[in-house]
Amino acid sequence: MRTASFILLFVFSFTVTRALGSDALVSLLESRGTELLKKATVKGRSNSQAVYARFARLVAAELKEAGHEETADRIGRFIENPGRYEIPRAEIAWITHTFAREFYQDEIINRTGELIRFKTYATDLPNRFNPEFIEQKNYLRALAEELGLHYNDVDGFIQEIWIGEGEESFGIICHSDVQPVEETEWERDPWSGEVVNGALWGRGAVDDKGPIVAVMYGMRALLDSGIPLKKKILLLVGTDEESANEDVSTYLKTHRAPDQTIVVDSNYPVVCAEKGWSGFWLQLARDSTPPEGKGLLISDLRSGFSPSIVPEKATAKLVPIGLSTAESRAILESTRDTFVKKR
Repeated sequence: MRTASFILLFVFSFTVTRALGSDALVSLLESRGTELLKKATVKGRSNSQAVYARFARLVAAELKEAGHEETADRIGRFIENPGRYEIPRAEIAWITHTFAREFYQDEIINRTGELIRFKTYATDLPNRFNPEFIEQKNYLRALAEELGLHYNDVDGFIQEIWIGEGEESFGIICHSDVQPVEETEWERDPWSGEVVNGALWGRGAVDDKGPIVAVMYGMRALLDSGIPLKKKILLLVGTDEESANEDVSTYLKTHRAPDQTIVVDSNYPVVCAEKGWSGFWLQLARDSTPPEGKGLLISDLRSGFSPSIVPEKATAKLVPIGLSTAESRAILESTRDTFVKKR
């Protein structure tokens, strides 16, 4: 359980509270983490493990100089011999988080942009046989090998990417498929993966291709840290979460589920279970005569083109019956205000 608790701590530390580590350490990393990492890379970036160690030593030195000797000594002892001393989990989680975010930031953004360019949405062809999915699968295999991660494709349904070994495993699940797009409704090419004014454009940037890349580089950062892993850290990349939803169920017919699993989907950032979704279909008879002979008649209603997707545009055409323009506007404004108050 020790390894799993560290990984949870590492994942949560991307967004949550200072309670996971000392105020002094978190304040130092937030204010000077970028600066200290730049110092650690002066001798080069090619050996990421060496950069990590130099970065952690610089952090420890700053803490010691500020009078936080106990925290600094714990970090220092671990860095000098990761396999011998107990992991100071909160401190190493924060240091690893900062290292992964700063050291691999450009690569994470660029790789996510490249992943976005694969048009991995459902067609008449099963996803696992779709050339776009096959090319993306090959891309993930190459990236895993480059980062020193293990990779296995399970019949095109699930791609396993992992570090560590052992019977027990800690699972992180994402999906590589996306919803289709109405390209004319986008300001920029939804398949470009380009960065404009600090924003990464493209279908799947946050749901769910960005998280796949972030987790893979997080795994690389864990390897850089030298933390001894006592179980397998397993990323499961699904392929049809947005459509048939057969990937995980098929996988579990022949593979044991991880002992613990979290979902990293979009920017929530971490959930232990997903609530699912429900669809409601409302059928109404067309009637050109509103109650009491006057009111607003909905003559046309359009919103998106696929379930489980936020539409780029939603429109309704209203025809006033027995009402003036001013009366119609007043009804709409009142309805809007009521809706806003109930939100």
